[in-house]
Formats: sequence, C-alpha cells, structure tokens
Amino acid sequence: MSIRLAVSLIVSWSLVSLCAGEDLIADVQQGTNMALALAPNGETIIVDLVGQLWELPVTGGAAATLTPSDERARNPRYSPNGEFVVYQRLTEGRSDLWQLELASGVRRRLTGPPYNEREADFSPDGRSIIFASDRAGSYDLWELELASGETTRRSHAAGQASFPAVSEDRDIAFVNQRGTDWTLEVLRPDGTNIVLLKVPYPLHAPSWRPGGGVILFTAQRSPTVSDLQMILLSQEPVIKTLTRSEDVFGFRAAWLSADRYLYTADGRIWERTLANATRSPILLFAGVDVKSASHKLRMSGHAPVGTQRVQGFRAVRASSSGRYRAFTALGDLWLQDNDGSLRQLTNDVYLDIDPDFDPEENFLVFASDRAGDMDLWQLSLDTNELSRLTNERGKSYRPTISPDGTQVAFLRTLGFGIWSESSLELLRLEPGQRVRTLAEGLTDASAPVWDHDGTAISVATTQRSANLGHPAGPGTLRIDLADGSTRWTSKNNSAGPELAPVPAFGTPMAEPQIEWTPAESAHHYVVQVGRLFDGVRNRYRRHMDIHVTNGRITNLVTRGLAPLPEKVIDARDYTIIPGLIDIHVHQSALGGERIGRIWLAYGITTVREVNSAHGDGIERREAWASGKRLGPRLLLTSAPAELATARRSGSARPAYDVLELYAGEPERFSGPLLREAKILGLPVFSDSLFPAVRFGINGLEHIGSRTEQADGLERSLLDKTYQDVLSILTQTRTAVTPTLAAFGGFSRLAAEQRLWSDESAYTEFFQAYERSGWQAARVARERVLNLQQTVAALVRAGGRVTAGSDAPAVPYGLGLHAELALLSEAGLPNDQVLRLATADAALVLGLERDLGTLEVGKLADFVVLSGDPLRRITDSLRIEAVVKGGVWLERQQLTAKP
Repeated sequence: MSIRLAVSLIVSWSLVSLCAGEDLIADVQQGTNMALALAPNGETIIVDLVGQLWELPVTGGAAATLTPSDERARNPRYSPNGEFVVYQRLTEGRSDLWQLELASGVRRRLTGPPYNEREADFSPDGRSIIFASDRAGSYDLWELELASGETTRRSHAAGQASFPAVSEDRDIAFVNQRGTDWTLEVLRPDGTNIVLLKVPYPLHAPSWRPGGGVILFTAQRSPTVSDLQMILLSQEPVIKTLTRSEDVFGFRAAWLSADRYLYTADGRIWERTLANATRSPILLFAGVDVKSASHKLRMSGHAPVGTQRVQGFRAVRASSSGRYRAFTALGDLWLQDNDGSLRQLTNDVYLDIDPDFDPEENFLVFASDRAGDMDLWQLSLDTNELSRLTNERGKSYRPTISPDGTQVAFLRTLGFGIWSESSLELLRLEPGQRVRTLAEGLTDASAPVWDHDGTAISVATTQRSANLGHPAGPGTLRIDLADGSTRWTSKNNSAGPELAPVPAFGTPMAEPQIEWTPAESAHHYVVQVGRLFDGVRNRYRRHMDIHVTNGRITNLVTRGLAPLPEKVIDARDYTIIPGLIDIHVHQSALGGERIGRIWLAYGITTVREVNSAHGDGIERREAWASGKRLGPRLLLTSAPAELATARRSGSARPAYDVLELYAGEPERFSGPLLREAKILGLPVFSDSLFPAVRFGINGLEHIGSRTEQADGLERSLLDKTYQDVLSILTQTRTAVTPTLAAFGGFSRLAAEQRLWSDESAYTEFFQAYERSGWQAARVARERVLNLQQTVAALVRAGGRVTAGSDAPAVPYGLGLHAELALLSEAGLPNDQVLRLATADAALVLGLERDLGTLEVGKLADFVVLSGDPLRRITDSLRIEAVVKGGVWLERQQLTAKP
C-alpha cells in the first residue's frame, strides 16, 4: 500500500457511564476450593463458599450463611463439643483467626496483626487451638490457650509448616515445605518429630481418622494431577491413592466413621469409603447476595485538544550545589536553573531518562535508548557533546555518580521494568574501562546511593535473591568497595541507612512551565475496503467506503453511494477491523521509544497500563499524544505506592492526575489500590463496583489454592474454576481478563508453531535474550487447557470477558494476538474473539461511544489486514497498515528504526 499521511490527529472526548445498581441473588451449587468441617454429631457440615461460612445438613440441601458477606472467612473447624467454629479471616492481605459461637452467632477475634495465622485445629479437649503462624519469621506451629490467650511455639524445624491436624492423642500431623521438598510429619506431645513421607511435589491438609493410625492428605503429584491419598501408620507406612482423575482440593477431609469420609473435589462435596472406588455427591444450594455496579463514572479526556501543560516530569535530580535540576519531559532531558529558567538538552525521538550531575556540574550521566537498548550516556553541559558509556546486554538505568566524579553506579536488568530482577553495576569514567558487577538478584531496586567519601554504595530493594547470602525480603544492601564486603539491613531495622529521596519540584524551585500540543489532525479521505468487520455484526460488510474527517468516521456506506474526496485509499483487496485494545499491560521507560511503535505495528491503538508510576506513565501518555513519539492511546492507573505517598503527604493531586478506574474488569485491581483510592476519597470508587473483590475471588489467600494468580480468578490446584465463581461473575456483570498467553499459552504456541517464534516484527523489535525469556516460560498444556475451558464456560453462561496480554509477561504487541489465538482455540467463534479485543473492551472501559467499533461518529482507529481473521484468527497478524485517530501508518514505517 502506497499512500502516506504526514500528520496525526487525536480528538478530545469525555464520557459519563451510568450503571444501575441492583440487588441480586447468585444461585450457587458448586464451590471452587471449598474447605469443609463436619460437626462432632455427624449431622451438619460447614463449608467456606465465596468467602463466607455456610451450614447445611450432612445429607445435602439448602445452605445458610454463618458469617457476613463483608468478611472473607476460610478453613472452618468445629470444636470437639460442636459449640464453636474456628476459622481464618482475611483482612487487608493478612490472615487472622476468629471464633464463632454457633448458638449466638457471636464472633471473637483470637489473633491479630502484624502476623499471619491460619489453618487452625482444636485440641482434643477444645481448650486450645493449634495453628500455623509466621510470627517467628517462617511458618511454624503455635498453640493458643483460648481462656488465657497465651501462645506457645510448638515446632522449631526449618521450613514452612501448614495445616496442623490434631489427633485424639494430641499427635499433630502437618505438612512442611523446605525448598522443593515437601514432607508429611507428625509432632508428638513430647516434642519429637517424625517424618512420614518426603516427596518433591506439594502436599496439603492431613486429617486423622478417628482412633488414629490413618491419615488422609492431598498430593499434587504434577501440575495436572491432584489426588487424595491415605497413609497407614505401621512399622513400614503404607500409602494408597484413593482417587483418580479428580480435581481434589487442598483441604482437610472429614470422617463420618472409621471407613467413611467426606472431601471436596470437582466443585462439590463427596462421600466415599476406604474400600469403594465410587463416590456420592452431597448437593448444596446457596443463594449468594450480590450487588451489580451502582456507580457513575466520568472518563477524563484521553484525546486532548489545544495547548496542554506538561505534567509528566520523570526522575527529577538536583545538582550538588542545588543550583540546577535535571529531569525528563516528553522524552527529552531538560535543565532548570534555580531562577526558573529552562534549557532543553536533547530533542529527538529517543527516550532519555534518569539524569545525574557530576559534582562539578560539568556533565550529566543518563540512560537512553538512542543506540537500541537502554545504555548510559554522558552529556557535556557546556558543549552538548554526547558519548556512550556502556554497551552491555540488557538495560542500564538509574546511574549515580560518585562524590569525586570518577565513577558511576547504576542498575542493569534483562527485563522491562524496575520490577524485574536487576544487578548493581559500577563503571569508572575513563576510556576503555569495563563494567564491574557488585550484586545481583535485586528487585524494585532504588537508585544507588554513595557514602559521602565514596567508599561504599547502598541500594534499597523490596526483595533479594538467595544468591546474595541473606533471606529474601525488603531492606537495604550496603557494599564496601575496598574489600567487596556486604551488609544487609532489614526494612524493619530502624538502624539501617536512610537512602536519599529523589528531589521533586518545590520551594524555591517551581514546577517548570512546559507546554505541548496534540498532534495535528488528518484531513478528509476515504478508504475503499473489500471486507469490513465493524465489531457490531458477526460477519463482514463487503465493498464498503470509510469516510474519515479530522480523525473520526463521518460516513460508512456501500461503495459508490457517497461522493469521494480527492484522497482515496485503495484497500479493496484487504480486510479492515477496529483498532485492537489491550486492556491489561505493564510498562516503564526501560522499554524505550520502540514500545509505542510496537503497539501500533501490531494494530493495537489503545492500551490500558496498570500500576503506572506517576511521572513515568504521564510522560509516556503525553509523548504519544503530542506525536513526539509514536504510540497508542494510553489509559493509566496509579501504582498503590503512588497513592500511599499521596495520602501520607496529605495531597491527592498525584492520584487524581493518573488514577483512572473503569466500569469493568474490577477483579484485576489490586487490593492496595482499592484501599488507597477509598482512603483518598476518589469519586470513582465504590465497593459495589468491585464484586469480585468483595466476594473473595481476587487471588485471595486460600491455603491449598494458587494465590495471586495471573487472571484474578480463584482456581483449584489444577487451575479449574467452578460454578460459584462463574455465577457471581455473570450476575454482577464483572468483566474478566484471563491472560491465557501470560499463563503459559504464548510459550506453548511459540514451541509448537514457528509463526509465533519467527514472526517478522517480533524478531525485528526484540533482542534474542528477550525472546528466549518469553519462549522458555513453559506451563503444562493441560493447565492452559483448563483455564481455556473456564473462559469458554464463562462466555457460554453470559459472562463478560475481555482480551489483555499482561505484557511484558508476554511480548508487547504479539502477546495480545497470542491471546486471541488461545481464545479461539478455547472454542469461541472468531468474530466473538475479535470483539473481546475491540467492542467489548471499549464497553468494559466505558469508552464505547468513541472506541471499539467502526461506526459513524467514532474515532477512526482501525487495522488493515491482508488476511481473513474470521476464517483464521492468526490472520490478525497479517497487518499492512494501522490507523489511529485518522492517522495512516504503514507497518514498514512502524517497524523501521528511527
């Protein structure tokens, strides 16, 4: 295709989305990861279901709630007299133990912050409980006397203990994890410890048979096998597998008699005998109170018009004298004098970040992608002369010059953000010097800080790898440069060094007044297309003319029914689809200038960035909107840390600038983000807007299940989700972004089809070390298939699903197309798959009046393809051109390096 348009357009818009609140009842008949407890009289069962405790007859039937919906109650256990239940309650990411008196309904807290206590079991006399707690640093077993509140540590072995089960003789069976080894152990009343079983795969939830001698437990022998097993205690313990091809949940079984027991699997409660291979279901019926969103959302303008003031100031750094501050705005370096005068130091399409001054204020060292990856560069403040300092594999960033100006310490990562593991590096500022690695395995590391005499360097990090010789956790690492010795100071140790904060604008130096204007609009033209998928119909419209004026679609007619302007683009042999929307991504400046081109090259014209750092995210949005760098329309959400900082400072302004909560997809918002938004009183926040969080299916801690999962859905050990989750999601109209590609789907596709590993833009945009990391992340095919089946079931039930890649867990751009292929593979029709990344995504975000479909009045965002994606979904990769806001961009233009 030959036509090229030289100018770009972004049009201003705003939207009010109204959602009518309504009290609803979700009919629940199955549970995902249910734990059960059997009353001592054998007549009643208590289960934890969608975050609440429910009671039902042992014969099955209607279940009644025992705890309120605003609690997250888990792992119930009856007291020996049947009068009380102990359970764990999740509050703000921490588990505490509570006691419920069944007759009165009175609940009493047994343990509290700052520790996690979980998986309690009563002693035989009911006077105490045994539980797992991290109060000693790792999970050990503790005993709490209920009358006095006195606690005693019961286990001292290395590892992470879980799920204590107390026998009639006070023997405590429990699971212990040491690295990759899992053991089933018994702690005797005299303190001796016996290891019954040691395996290289996870074990869960032992339970004693009445009279002792037999223990049931769950063994996850592979990512696709979760069995209930029995160990018979004798001179030589005998192990027997009781189930086959079942999704056994990782929770304690309950004994009806010496040979009959209850357990949970495949979304239900089952009864079984030791001698019989068949099982019988115990049916439950629960009506769960839910509330649909009752909320008014006002979308801020993502397509501004007129002169704008820069708000995205990134990595502000002051000189040693305090006379100057250097920073990044619109991708360039700027210098501000203390009299407020400004000087632009760089002016190009590259991204220049993290400047630092030498002590004499003669030059800056900064990170830039002007040679490809992020490297360190030196810039003379007198002559503006540039020289490259590093050429290492990976991305170098956050340089800090030594007090004598002869060395620079910096971080280097193979990832795409500060969340990636990095190393601390040192370079002497002399020609021909090699980079020296001081430490590895840092995560979320701060800029290095030099001691005043230049003899040591400190760096704060939220988590450290074991190769640094200390337990993982937040703290500060100090390295003595003379002998290489290190000192680790935990975050909880107040004696640790305080790292200097990065300066910001304030008295006496005011925030710079830098202005930008949106890229100019495109003029009137028509695209004549052979096949048009408008995102409304489930089939193509043939032989259509798309009239575009000033970035919007002004007419959409069958060919020849409307007069043609002077400029006509011939796409009669091509297919056009709406611009794709990636609803869940993570980005940072370390991706450089290329990230914006990557999105557009893959037909993605709108991106929702999750957990954006304030200045970093806004700089990116402003640079793309102004046309300084090519990039998609960008939606932002604040990182929880940004909101916490704003709250502590008493100013909500940074949060208001960047925080944008949307009408759908609530389960992907982190708990800290929601809490901070509520504390700040942001008008877009509503408890009822987040039913998935409210009902405990947002990766909440549920021991025995996978937590903090990529898709935000509660899943079993085998990554299956059952009717309870699907029913609530469907009733509340909560949108789900499954991120199948990030869950291992992309690496599987790349291993099976060269289309994915050899795709031309993928090999052009990304370096070999980046591609190898994505392609090596293997997950069992069956686990991906289980998640695909869950997504298909949700769609069939009328639930809402959107497409998001979770990049950079998968490649930027290509990862969304892999997501589409996996959704098609799950059995969804291709037209529906395309709508998940276009019309449905816009609807979920509350932006359906401007985006998502090709209709008159909407923004002209569309993709020109040489293939037929309704017949073969992978033809979505056969991209010839991309149009964003009416601006026509050939793919060759987007893949070419600047």
